[in-house]
Amino acid sequence: MLPAAWEGLDEVPGPPSRIGGDGRAASFDPLGKEANVTKTQLQEREAAREEILSWRLEQLRLAGYAPAQARFLAGRSDIDLHAATDLLRSGCPPELALAILS
Repeated sequence: MLPAAWEGLDEVPGPPSRIGGDGRAASFDPLGKEANVTKTQLQEREAAREEILSWRLEQLRLAGYAPAQARFLAGRSDIDLHAATDLLRSGCPPELALAILS
């Protein structure tokens, strides 16, 4: 059974609006907490990318690539690190491996 105040209404009212001035309205804060959370998340993602890039660079250098070759390959996320290092371990010269992978 509906409360007496709702009788005769076409629709049952939902929860109070948070858009209006009901005292509980969500505040618009474009440079506040939400912007900081987004900025923090972006910083965390960038830090993770840099850590991965650094690790890939180290692994490629240890495998035998020259610094410039390793930087190029490390920055290419579409190139499989294991394929790149396995080529050198199999005796492939770095220049040829780079040509194969590119």
